Amino acid sequence: MKTMIRPCRQEDISELSRLYHQLQPTDSTTLEELTSSLAAITEYPGCGVFVAEVDGRVAGVYTLYMLPNMTRNGRPVAILENIVVDEALRGHGIGRAMLEFARGQAQARGCYKLSLTSNAVRTEAHEFYRRCGMVQHGLSFRYAL
Repeated sequence: MKTMIRPCRQEDISELSRLYHQLQPTDSTTLEELTSSLAAITEYPGCGVFVAEVDGRVAGVYTLYMLPNMTRNGRPVAILENIVVDEALRGHGIGRAMLEFARGQAQARGCYKLSLTSNAVRTEAHEFYRRCGMVQHGLSFRYAL
């Protein structure tokens, strides 16, 4: 099973909807909203949505934000968001391939870190991130808006 990571295209939107529903079953984001969000993200410098393709089929997705930073000698920061691998294809190295690709992207841009947040109840995902070499660091706080 060979995994290819590539930028997301408009024709991938229905597959993204399917995958995001696996991540957040109660989310009601429409195809139109996904299309609009994809355009907005890809227009922002250093940001993009990427898919993992296996045998011509979208099997995973993540969003990568690389943003300017005021510290660390001005080196940018990279943030991963909305990472999901198709439930039926987990355990085949797709998630690891996505993380490695994102890490390479962040390193190529000179980012000083690549980070993500994960819901506290997603303990299997946390173990996966650790197996991939990520280190738990700090705490996450937020305002629900």
